[in-house]
Amino acid sequence: MDKHRTPVPGTSAAPYLAIGDQQRAVALVREQAARLSAALASLGVGAGDAVAVIAQNDFVCIEVALATQRMDAFVVPVNWHWQAPEVAHVLQDSGAKVILAHHDYLPMVREIVRERLGGRVPVIAVRPSWQGGGEPPAGAEYERWLAVVTPAQAAGQ
Repeated sequence: MDKHRTPVPGTSAAPYLAIGDQQRAVALVREQAARLSAALASLGVGAGDAVAVIAQNDFVCIEVALATQRMDAFVVPVNWHWQAPEVAHVLQDSGAKVILAHHDYLPMVREIVRERLGGRVPVIAVRPSWQGGGEPPAGAEYERWLAVVTPAQAAGQ
């Protein structure tokens, strides 16, 4: 059977997304986006605000897009191939209130925040393709951060 038609294990025939060899149920992506939306709001992100993301192709990119859409904020995708001067320009110009960065780019992003943005912008580490279950791997602040948002908070209750 074609791997793109095979259901995610444990989900029967639930719809899913695939990025490379990784699969995630659409319901889980939506749940993560709801949690992310609540978590971003707790950091002061609201309508019209920018959330920057510097990550390789991963589910987090989809989750950020859905989360910001829920709150009428917007995503500032930062090209992960860029060097520090280009990244710094986009982060400064966008006025991002929060930056989600893959752990490989954390040293550069944190230096930019410290030196160019006055240390005022929260930076959340993202380790791509962590599927959940058990403890998140080192550098997975994103998953730990979302884990503390309850379903009721994600639903806006």
